[in-house]
Amino acid sequence: MARLKTLSFFDSADKFKQWLNGHHSVTDLYGFVALPDLASVSVWLPPKALRISMRGSQTYGKIKYGWFEAKMWDTRPLLVNFGIRKLAQAGEIVGFPKLEKPAFLGIRAPQSNEEKRGVY
Repeated sequence: MARLKTLSFFDSADKFKQWLNGHHSVTDLYGFVALPDLASVSVWLPPKALRISMRGSQTYGKIKYGWFEAKMWDTRPLLVNFGIRKLAQAGEIVGFPKLEKPAFLGIRAPQSNEEKRGVY
């Protein structure tokens, strides 16, 4: 199983768009609760670049920006059926534990490169 080796922090729409343009081979993205992430994407991309839909109780989004085209899936409805109700549980199972919440989160913007990269 492939593991995430880097953490990307986007503090501007331009940085996010640059990431999208450099990752054309990505076709599927997954979020534990995808709707907040999709809402953020909708603010940063042009109006027709994102379409949010429902499939039963599952939220998913189609992101199409430049050459980047992928679906983002909400994994929570599926995982709840397996008794996984928290992000920390899901992280333990796939071998990528949930990161601790930074002390500054919700209080101020990241102020250093270390904070932007998630190194505390």
